[in-house]
Amino acid sequence: MGPIVELARLFKREFSELSFRNKCFVILAFALLSLIGSSLIYPDAAARRLRYVNFWCRAIVTSDSTFPMDNRTRQSLEEVRTSLRDKLTQCINERAEPSKSREHSMKDGRYNAWTLSQMSLALPAHAQSCKRGLLSRIEHWQFGDSVGYKEFPDDTTHKVPLIAWCVWGKAATFGEVDHSEVDYLLVQQNSQDGWWGTYSNTLDKEYASTYATAITLVALTTVYQSSFPDDALKIRLKRSIRLASDWLKTHHNGPFWKDYPNHSGNVAVGLSGIVLLSLRRAQDILGPAGAVELSEFDREFLGSLDSYPVPLMAEFSEISGLTVDNGRIDHVRVYVLPSVLLGIASTHKSGKTSDVTEASIWLSDATDTILQSRDLVSDYPWVAAEYLIALDALLGPPK
Repeated sequence: MGPIVELARLFKREFSELSFRNKCFVILAFALLSLIGSSLIYPDAAARRLRYVNFWCRAIVTSDSTFPMDNRTRQSLEEVRTSLRDKLTQCINERAEPSKSREHSMKDGRYNAWTLSQMSLALPAHAQSCKRGLLSRIEHWQFGDSVGYKEFPDDTTHKVPLIAWCVWGKAATFGEVDHSEVDYLLVQQNSQDGWWGTYSNTLDKEYASTYATAITLVALTTVYQSSFPDDALKIRLKRSIRLASDWLKTHHNGPFWKDYPNHSGNVAVGLSGIVLLSLRRAQDILGPAGAVELSEFDREFLGSLDSYPVPLMAEFSEISGLTVDNGRIDHVRVYVLPSVLLGIASTHKSGKTSDVTEASIWLSDATDTILQSRDLVSDYPWVAAEYLIALDALLGPPK
């Protein structure tokens, strides 16, 4: 060890006598030599490191209003958005004429009230031009004797998320709100804890659904921020929004959430994206209290995406379900990639550079799967609409 120690001392003495500029050159040269050496010994690790540096630099120079991504990813996502916009516009045009009968409106189960509401949210300007026909077809899916919509023609169950999507769609797209539907959602909320179940009249907290709570929270925040509610309704809405927001925060299962948190099960990354979207919207109404906690949720979500494998299919979904006493399956299906995109769009402004970098790399890896969504319009129009909603949120308004 003697010669090595002497060499180190000599280097230290000589280095200390260098000017600041020359010291910087020596450090840079040492770093480059180390990088070259590690690249020769561990080429895969070096490639990953260089890729991380590339995305990290993009995150540094990108403004907070824009999510950083490489040119290939951005071009691919713009291509997907253009394709989905064109195909979904055609779908709306084909269904724009008011249907003369419920039977005709409900003939194709792919285009139920849920799907039509999502398509309206995906293409609000075009949907406005077809307002009369779209609202007519949505209303034909209503139960005749009670509030709510059928998911399929012979459906008899009242699903809270379906009603919430319809309320969200009509309020955001058409500026219209059905008071009975808003009141229904408020009454269905657990008045003490703030959650909703997947189905109406759910009383047992064992069936408290994270997805139903998050998507209903999005719907109610949209109604609150519209011109519809009077002062009395705004008070009810704000209380409901606060309760739901608090319940979702207390059931954070870091870094993600899981549906039916009172049961065993896996956390769900797509579901977590929707939760964070809903909490951000609630924060805009409730004020700065809790903002620090929510920012921590945002950073955990972004920084942990790399632990979740990219789905191989664009229509891949997370399914959680419980068997209710009468044998009915209390189930939730969340499509992963569009939901994650919504989560990224909602959280990246409060993420640290390292967290945003990890999310940017994950998005780049997911691009090939996202490209598949261009072929979903025919068989899965509701998933295609969710992709378009998410892409507009992530990329900003189309040029």
